[in-house]
Amino acid sequence: MMQNPTALVLDTLETLIAPGERSRLSPYVETAQFEVLFGEAPAAGDRVREGRRILKRHAERVKDIARHWYMFCRLGKQFAGSDYEDEEFLNAYLTYYFSVNVAKVQLMLLELARQSKLPGTLRVVDIGVGTGVTAIALLDFLVLWELACDLWSEPFPVTEVQFVGLDCSQRVLAYARRVVQAFASALRARLEAAKPDAPVADAVARVHAWAERLAAPDAWRQHDLADGPAELPFAPNLIVAGNVLTELKRDDRAIRTFNQMLHDLPEGALVIVIEPGDEKKSQTLMAWRRALLADRSGLMSLGPCGQEFGRALPATCDGCWNARRENFHRSALYKAFQEAVRQREAEETWPYGRGSAPGKRFDDFENELLSWSYLLLQRVAVAPSNGSVAQGVDEFAETTADQRHLLRRVGRYGREPDWRLVVCPAPHDAVQLEVHGRSGFYPPPLRHGEQFIIERPEIARDGRGHVTLSPRPGGETRIAALTPRQPNRAFLPRYDGRVRRAVDEIAHRLFGFAAMRPFQHRILERVLTGQNILAIAATGSGKSECYILPAMLLPGVTLVVSPLKSLMADQYDQRIQERYGLDGLTTYINGDVPFGDREARLKRVELGFFKLVYFTPEQLQRRWIRDILRRADAAVGIRYLALDEAHCISQWGHDFRPAYLNLVRRLREHGIEPRVIALTATASPPVRADVCLELGLENRPI
Repeated sequence: MMQNPTALVLDTLETLIAPGERSRLSPYVETAQFEVLFGEAPAAGDRVREGRRILKRHAERVKDIARHWYMFCRLGKQFAGSDYEDEEFLNAYLTYYFSVNVAKVQLMLLELARQSKLPGTLRVVDIGVGTGVTAIALLDFLVLWELACDLWSEPFPVTEVQFVGLDCSQRVLAYARRVVQAFASALRARLEAAKPDAPVADAVARVHAWAERLAAPDAWRQHDLADGPAELPFAPNLIVAGNVLTELKRDDRAIRTFNQMLHDLPEGALVIVIEPGDEKKSQTLMAWRRALLADRSGLMSLGPCGQEFGRALPATCDGCWNARRENFHRSALYKAFQEAVRQREAEETWPYGRGSAPGKRFDDFENELLSWSYLLLQRVAVAPSNGSVAQGVDEFAETTADQRHLLRRVGRYGREPDWRLVVCPAPHDAVQLEVHGRSGFYPPPLRHGEQFIIERPEIARDGRGHVTLSPRPGGETRIAALTPRQPNRAFLPRYDGRVRRAVDEIAHRLFGFAAMRPFQHRILERVLTGQNILAIAATGSGKSECYILPAMLLPGVTLVVSPLKSLMADQYDQRIQERYGLDGLTTYINGDVPFGDREARLKRVELGFFKLVYFTPEQLQRRWIRDILRRADAAVGIRYLALDEAHCISQWGHDFRPAYLNLVRRLREHGIEPRVIALTATASPPVRADVCLELGLENRPI
């Protein structure tokens, strides 16, 4: 059954924002950072390598920024007003906090889009602009959203954007405006590079016009909330406030003004509040929300929790550590900064413990660099109230024969096998509630704030009201999402001019290309609409991009079969890593990879961390590997099987490899049925017929 078109658009948007479960900055955002920090930006055609060269040329500049940041951290990260008057502090902020905060805002916008809450005309007020985080996150999000709509032939719902950034520091406002100007310049450069036969997607032109408007002086206004409400040129329908409570905590007048601004919003208006993810600040945020919603009836919670209580939130909320932790694909600039801070740490004793140091080492897959607490609110005519918050309390009676409990995820800690889900304790007569894991017992994919069901857990309660649910021996305990999600296996319904322009823009983002070549579009038309293909094109003409782009664009995993380990290594090192910077989303499995590493990589495939996985054909002959791939297919979906050097399948070919035979059949025996992309530089008629027969393709020209 065809999925809801809006869901398909948003799944694709999520893939573009956070491929492989890790948020990733777009090249336009990175270009703006480079332009502001170094006065130069990488050329689009060789973006990754040129970016590394720029960082090398400006290595001392990066070290200076890191030294400044290090001293700020040594002083306890107080975020005093005087810090924001320091240009070097703002440079460090743009390098470090800006990178991850853009990702957080985009994930919040995605959550509102999934709830169909974002209006067609966005009138946005950003309170506390930092280095332009909200403006950049919003603009880049809108480009990606419209591209996703283009791909699925759906209307783009946003028609107008108005924006005002408020901050008490004129220096901060001027700096944020510079960043937006640099972002607008990056979009303008893309438009100017367009060719008559390959026009740029409408999304780029539309958002460029909005970016130019946001870069104007009147979009940035100096105002201190302690002086009362600001005069605004419009009635906002979206307020974004980042770290406002943290930075206004000592000023009751400013907090009262902020509260009043929210109460005065028009009906339907939205609020995103983002705070740090540590326990104390998270609890401060949750207590503030409870008081705010109880004060008047005009605001209700959209997320991540609290919807079941209306405006009368229970006192338990005040002590809740509701923190979201997700992974971030570290950009070259971010890595260089962290390395510079690490070198500085080596020279001195770090006073706050290694865990708090910005230069500490991180796992590139499960780094949890995105750590934050947040609220989504909406102004409504009359906020619902469930009356007594005690309704529906589940006390986890251990004598119940068939225990089945509805829970809401509000956090997760740890890694396999000793993970912990943090659960909203309010409906369950608890102060703190967690679900603990063990080897072989895994939670289903759950978004932050999503509800799920656990059946027959072991229950432990201490004297402080802390409840722990654990799996029973023997596999009695089950855990399932309230609304289970199936892998998105849909393909584009058509491939017209609008889709073609969107694909060219994706190619520009991934590869730096101005546009894909005509023969590449012929291949992509088949592949993206869910049809199999054998494509024959000269070496060096760009065949590999015809499976790399679909792999990165649509949800799921792509398997690539490559006949030679040397060819695989060359593809990975020279193209994937050095040229395109996609190594964090790609891996390879061959006989040279130690068994333990192979297991770890395949587990990450199963978790959805990789978008592209290279195999030698011999590895896919191994049943235990196909068993893992079957689980990966059930969890995240194996979308494509790409066969590089496909002539090796044919017994008529000079490079025939017996291990290539029956690959498709073996996968199908495990219930895995990806679309086939077979590619080669040469194939005589007998070889072509043999390949088509083996792969079940129709042997006729397109």
